[in-house]
Amino acid sequence: MALISLWLACGPPATSGPTVVATDPDSEGGAWSLTCWTEPHASPILCTLQAPRLVAPTFVWGPADDPGRFSASGTEGAVAHAASLWRTVAGEDHRVAVVVDGVEVVEATVPATEVPPTLEVTAVVDGEALGVDALLLPFACGGSGTLSVMEVDGTVVWWADLPDLMGLVSGSVNAVAKVTRPSFVALVGRSNVVEIGFDGQIQATVGSDVLLAAVHHHVEAVDDEVLALQSRLGVDPSGRSIVSDGVRTFDAGLNPTHEFTLIDALDPSGFVPEPVGYWAFDFVGAIDVFHTNSVTLAPDDSWLLSLYSQNTLVWIGAPAAADAGALRWAVAGQPGMPLSDHLALVSTMGIEPVSFLHPHHATMGEDGRVLLLDSGDSEPTRVLEMVPDFEAGIVDVVAAWDLGVSCPHQGGVVRLPDGALLATCSGERTVFRLEPDQPTPVGSLELRCEEGFIESGLPRAVPHTWSADGEVEALTGS
Repeated sequence: MALISLWLACGPPATSGPTVVATDPDSEGGAWSLTCWTEPHASPILCTLQAPRLVAPTFVWGPADDPGRFSASGTEGAVAHAASLWRTVAGEDHRVAVVVDGVEVVEATVPATEVPPTLEVTAVVDGEALGVDALLLPFACGGSGTLSVMEVDGTVVWWADLPDLMGLVSGSVNAVAKVTRPSFVALVGRSNVVEIGFDGQIQATVGSDVLLAAVHHHVEAVDDEVLALQSRLGVDPSGRSIVSDGVRTFDAGLNPTHEFTLIDALDPSGFVPEPVGYWAFDFVGAIDVFHTNSVTLAPDDSWLLSLYSQNTLVWIGAPAAADAGALRWAVAGQPGMPLSDHLALVSTMGIEPVSFLHPHHATMGEDGRVLLLDSGDSEPTRVLEMVPDFEAGIVDVVAAWDLGVSCPHQGGVVRLPDGALLATCSGERTVFRLEPDQPTPVGSLELRCEEGFIESGLPRAVPHTWSADGEVEALTGS
């Protein structure tokens, strides 16, 4: 697949990086003119091409040791073309060539964009390959706000420094997701929801001045809708000051469309919170009674939420459902929890222990199976696969994998197209491949920071395939 997106400007903006202009004569008269540049704080190369006649060009680019590594083809004949070359090898100069009818007509060498030092990481691969093309990483050493795409050999092929692009002093990326468009959506600094295109350009942003709430832990894209967890200061029916968790939805332009507050479905008056310090400086003195850390849309038109502090998963009617905002089901991972009388946790497969503690990133696939990171306390973290039977009133633990390390914060698990699982252990900055017939990981990739940088956690790695996302809009011109 070609990897290119439309860039409509007529030339580089005043704030761009070094601009390279190359002109070559054409055998039929006229000239080919290729202009390429990079912009600060992002890695894609932007180019414009002026042709002497109507053409459908192919762009071929790459570093000096692999100049044909990437390519993208246009399908529409025109004399002027604008392109954004998404993938590059971070920190390397790139040669960009234009090929027409199998003949290279013009080329230029583009100096490397300066890579943030916080992105200088070493990838340590162990065991089998992860089984993905690349990983979308909300991670940088020192907790900076750099978002990146890394191939599984450790090569960074795309990055963007979101706070710098947004004009912010600082702000870490605490969650990221892919959307149906050629772009990513991220939560930055607990105060902004941001969409950034594969071309490194900010597409849309909504901040705390509109949200009037903090956004955190998890963002999800479903078709053209975006879901994000949010929290603000609230009061429960017993009068306690609490961190009031909920869900915010957005349309394709990141315009807020719906808001749900968990205390509208649950009365937490009798809930005993865990001593979590996540909100210590945001909501001083408030009780973090839920500590919700994930939201996903289930096939039955409900939202599945993971409540860390209550060791519980809950299903809430989504906005399109007849019971929108109402509690449907709950399953507790520990006995004696406030909602443990809803669904019973069992294991017909004999999985032990039949429990979960401090859950993270619960998701429910189209097949109705639930995946969950059973973070535990200090013991090794497990990945659980569960099958709810709502009519029978049970949730059946049918498989478990032992990661061999403790992952008490963030992290998550997703299913790959080949049936394997990809699990992230945040504190260990490690991504594991899990296979159905193996109780422990068969492969892993660990990220290590350069000396002198704080090795901040990896919230959750997202599998990424350019050929599936990028499609590539035809090059157009005027």
